[in-house]
Amino acid sequence: MEKKIAYRMKPVPRALIVIIVMLTAVGNGGVFAQQLPFYSQYTNNYFLLNPAIAGTTQNIDVRGAYRQQWMGFSGAPTTSALSFNSRLYKGMFGLGGFVVNDVIGPNQQTEYNFSGAYHIRFPDVELSLGAGGYLTQYVLNGSQMTTRYSMDPSLNNSMSSTWAENLGGGIYLYNDRFNIGFSGLNALQPSINVFTDSSRHGIVKFVTQANFVLGYNYSYNDNILYQNSFYANYTIGSPIVLDYTFRFHYKKKVFIGASLRWGDAIIASAGCTLMKDFQVSYSYDFLISNLMGYTSGSQEISLIYKLDLSSKKNRFLKQKYGYIL
Repeated sequence: MEKKIAYRMKPVPRALIVIIVMLTAVGNGGVFAQQLPFYSQYTNNYFLLNPAIAGTTQNIDVRGAYRQQWMGFSGAPTTSALSFNSRLYKGMFGLGGFVVNDVIGPNQQTEYNFSGAYHIRFPDVELSLGAGGYLTQYVLNGSQMTTRYSMDPSLNNSMSSTWAENLGGGIYLYNDRFNIGFSGLNALQPSINVFTDSSRHGIVKFVTQANFVLGYNYSYNDNILYQNSFYANYTIGSPIVLDYTFRFHYKKKVFIGASLRWGDAIIASAGCTLMKDFQVSYSYDFLISNLMGYTSGSQEISLIYKLDLSSKKNRFLKQKYGYIL
């Protein structure tokens, strides 16, 4: 999860940079950062970013991901995610949910989601409208924070935990050749006090996040498929994130890919399909930002299991390609 801010400070040890970035999002100063995890392999689990994805693939869809960001930093972000969604009632509805655990130094957020989507079917395209409810546990471990005074009363080496409720929604138009989607998350913009007693105040305000994706697949050979995807993210108070991903698929068995996250990283990825319904993929971020001299990069692994219980081979009138895991 990348948190980019405009903040002037004196040089500090590398291990403290991540913590300082996190702290600027806490308090009454009105400084915001990206609050939800960011994934290099967003094409593998866009459901985490858009509830309208629920039920748009096959009948049973289980996905997991683990991301280590900015390796070499002490307390750098790590993200774990597990999701499930399925098509119901002849494909008219989709239901699903996920759990995401995001840890940055002394700060930990665990998000629980339940989402539903309604699918409107046309001869050669489907439109999905989705909404989701989110429950987030926010934990701050004061014992992992270094302060100028060891007994600083603002922290007192304590651990605090609080909860926030939120809503999100999205829209997704797709077939086997293209897809376009938009979602808005943190719609309620709740504010929470990370401390449990009224004598201390550490206000965290969740701000709205917008996500946009545009994808196009094409091929001139039955054994080859070229997958293109463009992703944009905007969080209030943070720079826009732009990401382009290209993947080369061979015989629906293996793929290699490359991504460019504008001003931040060049990403290499590869994956393979096992036993038809299971896929594993790996990606590595080579940083091109100002952090490139301080960290070896970021890595991410993704696992996918999908099972199609439908006897219908093609869902779209002009379908050309099978589904990409």
